[in-house]
Amino acid sequence: EPKLVLLDIKSANAFYKDFSDYRLWMSLAQQKLEPSIGDYDAAIDYLRNGIRQIPCCYTLLYNYATVNENVRNFTIAIRYFKYAQIMRPDCTDPFYGEAIACFKTGQYEESLAAIQKAIAICSA
Repeated sequence: EPKLVLLDIKSANAFYKDFSDYRLWMSLAQQKLEPSIGDYDAAIDYLRNGIRQIPCCYTLLYNYATVNENVRNFTIAIRYFKYAQIMRPDCTDPFYGEAIACFKTGQYEESLAAIQKAIAICSA
């Protein structure tokens, strides 16, 4: 997989040249998540715009869920972890993400179910 380069909006547009390249949106979002910036709202906006351009991109869906989970938008996080699971049913990360978000909202049965799905994937 090609290396992701963190760039500002002007440089990112010139470097990636295409709004349908998920790396453009990831670069912009990750730049906003740098500790010195920490602008989660801007990162969420970039990821959301990326999902509008590339709705079936696992990387954007998963990262959108993760950032929302980090800012305690658990309902959105759970929804997008489930979308990511649809795109990559063989990957455990979105199942673990869903489990954590469900646990944090007191949805313990759902959390357990998500963990069990992740374990089943690992055992296969």
